[in-house]
Amino acid sequence: MLCVTGLERAAGPLLSRVAAVASRLPGCIQEVRLDALEDPPAEVLPSLSPWIGSLILAARPVRQGGLWTGDEAARLDLLRAAIALGPFAADVEADVDAAIPRGGATATRIVRSFHDFNGFPPDIAARATALEAAGADVVKVAVRVDDPADLARLLASRSPGRRVLIGMGAAGALSRVRYRAFGSPWTYVAASSATASAPGQPSLDDAIDAGLPGSADRPFHALVGGPVVARSPGPRVYGRLFRKRGIEASPRPRETFDLLAALGAAGIAVTMPHKEAALAHGEPDAEAARVGAANTLKVDGTRFLATNTDVAGVREPLAAVLGTRRGRALVFGAGGAASAAIAACRDLGLDVVVAARKPVAGLESVPWDRRDRAAADVIVNATPDASWPFDAPPGAAVVFDLAMADGPSELLSRARAAGAVVLGPHAMWVHQGAAQMTFLLGEPVSPAELSELLA
Repeated sequence: MLCVTGLERAAGPLLSRVAAVASRLPGCIQEVRLDALEDPPAEVLPSLSPWIGSLILAARPVRQGGLWTGDEAARLDLLRAAIALGPFAADVEADVDAAIPRGGATATRIVRSFHDFNGFPPDIAARATALEAAGADVVKVAVRVDDPADLARLLASRSPGRRVLIGMGAAGALSRVRYRAFGSPWTYVAASSATASAPGQPSLDDAIDAGLPGSADRPFHALVGGPVVARSPGPRVYGRLFRKRGIEASPRPRETFDLLAALGAAGIAVTMPHKEAALAHGEPDAEAARVGAANTLKVDGTRFLATNTDVAGVREPLAAVLGTRRGRALVFGAGGAASAAIAACRDLGLDVVVAARKPVAGLESVPWDRRDRAAADVIVNATPDASWPFDAPPGAAVVFDLAMADGPSELLSRARAAGAVVLGPHAMWVHQGAAQMTFLLGEPVSPAELSELLA
């Protein structure tokens, strides 16, 4: 179940949101943050009566990440008045000592909540248990998550149906989109991307695009990597592909492979810097073993089957522009992407030389700061650095930049101005993505199909 939140400052926008969401998603619940209202909250409450049975009413104080700065006794009186209306639930902070009676609204759930925006308390399970023993119907725990180990600890504190467990921040996304696996009866989504009330909270549109709530406990595909994940088109395009083919999917949680598999991942796309770790974690096929890195893991029972589709991502676009021409390829980099580029160039019959900040064993190398002086017919940049800090433009006839960026790279801009044929990262991505999805789904996916969805 989805709970749609908002931080409306006035009654008009609040009522409009509640009515619109109720019409769009019958059966969902919504949170009303009375602490955000500049209009007198007690005067707004009666206007909510048409939807009261689907609302969670909260008046969050500043100490718990809310906006209430007034008198504490007045806040508790407001909560009591809200409960008397008979909402779906009332959210009462865990540090409130005063009794919050249900009054005549016996069906109203009491949610006891605590938030830690700075860290991950070691005793969350014990604290939740104590609140349940004190009469809470549901305990909401929202803590900052910085790494997968923290999320695994959150998972260990689950109590199905009685606790809403939320890992705040980008690393906690899995707790929101796979909320049922964490035992949470609902998950919170913002009415719009501009009204998120906690770090990492998805918008309603994002949640619907991801297939929530239906996809929350179905097999999913994940994207794991470093900061480059944010620039990858994978989550957006793969999500469109899955919806087109009727496949339920959740967006891209940055978590450990084992945790993802335990929570129902069918496949994992891996970006830098984790490709070597993916190879070590899985059973590599011939392509992954040849490259020494894996960018794809397929979950097969208790096994991870590993492959590398980056080679195809470099080879196929290059083959299309080279035709029968051959020559010398200069590859920038020494990591997993560079290994794939080297393999692709060799497949095409190109002689390979490498420019990197460290030597590459078994290959002719040139110093990184002298890469402009190396003669080459083809340049492939397989590093995140797409700059070209030299006076003369790149001298190759074909320049291929694999680095995902927000705009045109300096390397490609200089090469294009000099008359070179240029290939950008999306040319690589659609070919590797098609091979990746074919491997994961067990059915053909073409580069043309992904290109169409990328638009």
